[in-house]
Amino acid sequence: MCISAFKISIWVLAFQFLHLVLGGRVAYQDESQWSGCQSSLVVSHGNSTFFLPNWKDVELFTKALVEPGCTQTYTAQCDKGGIITSKICNGTEVGSWGSCLGGAACPKAMFRRSSIGPGERIVLRLPTINSTCNLEITSGNVKFYATSLKVYPDANELAIVAAKAAQLVDDGDECGSAAMQVRSGVGLAANTLRQLTEAASASADKEDNPIKQTLNSLLALHFHERQSARLQTSHWGIHQLAQDTQTMKLLEDGETPSPSSMDTAGLQALAHYHRGLLQHPSQRDKRRALIFSCSFGGGHKSAATAVSGYLGKAGFETVVMDTTFDEAFSNPSNERAATLFNDFIIKRQNYGVFNMVDAASQMMGLLANPCPSPRCNNDRKQQFRNAVLDQRPDLIVTVYHMELLPVLEIAKELGNIPVLHIATDIDIKMKEIFSARVRPVYPKFIAGIPFNLSEAYDTIEPLTKDQTFLSGYPVRGAFLKPFDEHRVSQAKEEFVPEGVKVMLIMTGGGGQDVKWPYILAKKGIGLPLHIVIIAGGNNQLAPKLRKAMPYDKVFPGGRKVWHGKDDSVTVEVAKDPANNNEDKPYYVLEERLALLMDMADVMLSKPGGGSTAEIAYRGVPAIFDTSISLFHWEKFTVDVFVQANRAISFDSEASFRSALPTAMHLGRSQEIAKDVSGNIIDPAKSVVQAAEQLLNVSCAGCGAIGF
Repeated sequence: MCISAFKISIWVLAFQFLHLVLGGRVAYQDESQWSGCQSSLVVSHGNSTFFLPNWKDVELFTKALVEPGCTQTYTAQCDKGGIITSKICNGTEVGSWGSCLGGAACPKAMFRRSSIGPGERIVLRLPTINSTCNLEITSGNVKFYATSLKVYPDANELAIVAAKAAQLVDDGDECGSAAMQVRSGVGLAANTLRQLTEAASASADKEDNPIKQTLNSLLALHFHERQSARLQTSHWGIHQLAQDTQTMKLLEDGETPSPSSMDTAGLQALAHYHRGLLQHPSQRDKRRALIFSCSFGGGHKSAATAVSGYLGKAGFETVVMDTTFDEAFSNPSNERAATLFNDFIIKRQNYGVFNMVDAASQMMGLLANPCPSPRCNNDRKQQFRNAVLDQRPDLIVTVYHMELLPVLEIAKELGNIPVLHIATDIDIKMKEIFSARVRPVYPKFIAGIPFNLSEAYDTIEPLTKDQTFLSGYPVRGAFLKPFDEHRVSQAKEEFVPEGVKVMLIMTGGGGQDVKWPYILAKKGIGLPLHIVIIAGGNNQLAPKLRKAMPYDKVFPGGRKVWHGKDDSVTVEVAKDPANNNEDKPYYVLEERLALLMDMADVMLSKPGGGSTAEIAYRGVPAIFDTSISLFHWEKFTVDVFVQANRAISFDSEASFRSALPTAMHLGRSQEIAKDVSGNIIDPAKSVVQAAEQLLNVSCAGCGAIGF
């Protein structure tokens, strides 16, 4: 009597403890109201557990006995609270008996066991969505009991999840290994599905099936998140996975699930995947190129526009995305950083501040750490993933290096998309992205080097030279045209009086106001000099210059230019007759700018990648101001140009005055822009050729990043 009461109290305490631990998810009814038909039948064998709903008049399994011609059939009878066992020998029932599993009919029973003896076997029948699976068991024993505890999964929902596993791996066979794996380990169902989809993605990769590879990689990402969430009970876990399956079906059908159901990065990516399939079907007339640019400075945008033009003329459909301010890449901290960089660092010339911060950052490691899916993900990588899924490109192009690593990872994950990187500085800066321990091994990746300079190739490590190609710099088309001496001579005659030297000042798209034209207006260099200033978007520069240079002089064609105290130095802010933008009246389009560079005897420029590339292609000698700090990559460029006798640097007013005539004497030369054969590097051709080659590279089962 005391032992029986002690046992009962132990079971009560156990159920109460389970109820507390599981946060109230355990819900069982009072014994007087309990009905077996409202419960699930739990069947376990070894480490495998199966759950069956609606177990009224369900033939559970048949046990073949050692006795010749005899079997035992176990029929689940929920209304009677147990199992009815019928023994049949040679087609005749010789006896039957019941085994209580609990409930009003036999409340003291907890579970039953059926042992499998030598020569015996059990065929367990498991209901699926569409049929029944027969699972043969030949050893051990089978335990079965009924429960209304909600810690156990709903069997119908379990069937849905098992069917999903079957769909992913076994062509929908709900009796296949994938479905059985889910059924036998419900507490690990999310992990099982993650393993299955990861394996399916890897298999599709080896088979060169990008659609299947992409889909399964996204599913693996989702299931990894579900696995990591550590759902409180197997009931809740299966319930959530069943709901996920319904959400996935809605996405496949082009419908919009409720926002609350789209609570993982994997499901959100799947929405972009199906949207991309709808908007950009696999069978299409044109190949698509997705070009990633950024708004840290203006050079990357110009490069992206140029590359888009090259590929467009070659028959590609191109999309340029600004990963700083495009809505798809919305990130307040990134936008604030860009604003700080453009307004505080560039406009106020606080380059030294940036260099110190950048140096400290590099001491801390790479700009981004490897983040292989599905075990690693972050918001920024998700933005790139969604953008690629939306656009479904055949080719990805990057014109900035800072986020090249996640782009490579995404390209590999989403079906082995080729990645073409175009460097926009002579310093390629690959050491900021990769290292000896984190190196690109992706066969469908190649980096474009702007000029055939040893200094540039010294900065590609840890890339090898065969992972690069000589791309040329992606300048606009007007800068690639041959120098027409006759046309330039005629234009110069109409532009300035005979014998007047032309100095072009170009300080970036923002039109930085520099002190040098004001200094020259007070005292020139001893020979007639006309200064042409490219103001870009700086509408305030012209009024300021006019105030400092209040006098007029008439040039050919009746054009009025300004001068200050020294009338041998004249100044004008360039205008372009082809510019119809009233908001930016001083913006000079590419054709006019190229002609101004051709007419110039010397050019003062900010040594950014785009400006120096245009200088190299037009062949005009340059002077660079090193009296202020420069970005470290710009200082690198200055040193290269000076070493190549294509520029003179100065760091004071005195050296500035001497630099001007010295640079003029360097003469015109396009040597920097030539390839090893002495021909001008044409990025319009080299970029397209590299793209075509990448598209034909085989990458089945290849890696992206080597460790």
